[in-house]
Amino acid sequence: MRRAVTFRNASGEMLFGILDQPQPARADVGIVLLSPGVKSRVAPHRLYNKLGDRFVRQNLSVLRFDFAGLGDSEGPVPEPLLPDLYRAIQLGRYASDTQTAIEWMRTLKASILRSAAS
Repeated sequence: MRRAVTFRNASGEMLFGILDQPQPARADVGIVLLSPGVKSRVAPHRLYNKLGDRFVRQNLSVLRFDFAGLGDSEGPVPEPLLPDLYRAIQLGRYASDTQTAIEWMRTLKASILRSAAS
């Protein structure tokens, strides 16, 4: 099942993503695909759609999301030039968004485990 999801980052900005969740989904493993640079959650040539579909066929849940200020997610991009934005990304601009997405996926996986136990 594919659905749009949102969650807030540490700055309070709403991040937008797509969750592919097979039925049944493995509760012990989840995958978070990170956008390459300034590309959105689809990635070049729809790579993440294709990759996500392969993981789903293995009963793995997959989250792809847009970093703050990119794609459909909220937030500013203060750098006026693309090279400056790439430099900020290389220096860890989206490390916090990445951690937030991982924690969101952990919470989702924990709820699957609880549902399976009951």
